[in-house]
Amino acid sequence: MSFYNSNTSLTDWFEMKRLRTKSLVSDVWIPLFSVEEEQKGNLYEPGGEHNDFCVRSILVSNQDFGHVCKLKWNDVCMHYEACSWVDDEGVYVSCDEARESARKDECDRKEGEDWWIPIKGIYPVLIQTFECGEKSVWNLHQDISVALKLLRKGDVWIRPDEDDVEVVRLARNAEGKPQKIEIKNEFLKDYLCARQMGLYVLTYRARKMFFQDKPNIGWNKGCTEVKLDNGKWWGTYNETTENGFPLGEKATVIEACRTDIDPEDDVPVMDFPKDDCIQTSTKEVNVSGKNVVHMLWGELWKNELIHPGSESVRVRGDEPTKVPSFIIEASGKSVPSSELKEGGRWLWFDAEVANALLAKNRGFLVWYTLETGAIGCGQENSVHFGINDSGHITVYAKDISYLPIWIQQIWAGYNISPDGGGVARELMMSQVEAKPASTQAPEHFLPIEYKRLNASFQNKYGIPLFNITTEVEDLLVNVNRFESVSEEGFFKLAKDLAKLVCDSINWKPLQEQLENINPKWRSMKTLQEFLIQKENMTEDQVKSLMAPFYGIDDLRQTDAHIKGPDADKAMQVIGINKDFIPLFRGTAMLIQFVNTIAMINEVITKEKETGEPTPIS
Repeated sequence: MSFYNSNTSLTDWFEMKRLRTKSLVSDVWIPLFSVEEEQKGNLYEPGGEHNDFCVRSILVSNQDFGHVCKLKWNDVCMHYEACSWVDDEGVYVSCDEARESARKDECDRKEGEDWWIPIKGIYPVLIQTFECGEKSVWNLHQDISVALKLLRKGDVWIRPDEDDVEVVRLARNAEGKPQKIEIKNEFLKDYLCARQMGLYVLTYRARKMFFQDKPNIGWNKGCTEVKLDNGKWWGTYNETTENGFPLGEKATVIEACRTDIDPEDDVPVMDFPKDDCIQTSTKEVNVSGKNVVHMLWGELWKNELIHPGSESVRVRGDEPTKVPSFIIEASGKSVPSSELKEGGRWLWFDAEVANALLAKNRGFLVWYTLETGAIGCGQENSVHFGINDSGHITVYAKDISYLPIWIQQIWAGYNISPDGGGVARELMMSQVEAKPASTQAPEHFLPIEYKRLNASFQNKYGIPLFNITTEVEDLLVNVNRFESVSEEGFFKLAKDLAKLVCDSINWKPLQEQLENINPKWRSMKTLQEFLIQKENMTEDQVKSLMAPFYGIDDLRQTDAHIKGPDADKAMQVIGINKDFIPLFRGTAMLIQFVNTIAMINEVITKEKETGEPTPIS
């Protein structure tokens, strides 16, 4: 809602002609219940303004579609407060059951028939009120929540199976009282289709303003009514006073008292009175104010039936009629995903799809070999993928066809024609030759080796090498080569890896165990001297061992947009081929980083680990 804006004419504001014809059918959000009001200034004083918007709705079966539109605002709103009760025949009526009656048109009624058509429905929102003064509680009908698999979080109901998309939301006013609950259109129609029901929505909107002078609107005094196909509009112009009564308005006050009750009785009893036991008096009082105020009041009642959708993919499990298409041939030929279920082919994708999937709330990535793994929006919606020689992701087409449509749409946005690099070799080894590759991904070993080295320092020197903060824990889990699908991403990956070492080394506690400390030393130099003094390594040995760390630290200080000799030199120090595409450079950097951590651990423990193989040789 909003207050009147002077850029709009008073006539347009109060006659609400656009709102008379506006339909809810195409709105993204459909209101289920609403009690909204807003006020500016004081009522019955010039400049005062008050707006109302109220909604009631009922779920009705398809067989009642022809009758339900006869129900008007007053037929429904008086019954809406949630309350279970027992009818005159002793039948229990649950709080969600709507029992309404629509009056027959005279032409439809046969002689002797009842004038009323019973309509049974379901309230989608149950309003609990309390006599003790507690705020009302608005409850979404449990069947809607369960059928659509919604999870309530605060004042929103999300659907975890679709990346926590908001399906229902509850709005409150400034005092925290509920004022509107609405549902997203596509989810409502899915539910209605499964239940073979419609949603009958009744709305009431009112706008009221007060003026010192007669407003220029062209209305006559009194009430004007315009009947609509699905409701009515009323416009009212009156002159009133500051207390709400017309100028000169009088009221009759009647006073009545009993004369047959003795106040001295110890236990008085007051039976039904007789006429001669009542004493009355009347007087007339002036109730109007002194100042004339002009009032404009526009009211709009509408009712609308929201029909069910044509399919119910979420609730009933229908096969969707609209599905994404995917390119299957080098010529660019594409087919709907429903045709991919026949199997027998692979699809190609830009590697950026990995970041789009991992950006979702339940982004999931696990590595099986150096170039294969599973990725998706949650483990249950992940697919087996491989990285081919061109740096693109390949996936067995049939796997994509079984994903939920909203996830298919993500994949479709990054689908490309076969690139000449073929299907990922290691993916073919697994899916065709049934001989999975024996290679291993550095991402898998990063948290293992990192924490192992930290524990080795703790065991040997009584202090951990790294300060493992929440940020570090997050990086250990989420750092992966797909950050490096672009030049900018490659340097960002270098920054993330540098945070794990350069920014996380506990250099102050390490220095306490060293001799001849230089005050300018920080993390990298401190670790270098620690290995020299405590592990009896030469300076050249340590520099060679830690070379990838130094190179990564240099890279993070290089701007991707002005990459030049400095970046090339840093990549050479790390052991990266600068001519590789960013994705492969990122992979090589991860390999060198993890291997360096593993080799430092071998120095600290004085033996090679036998429990786990070195990740990448």
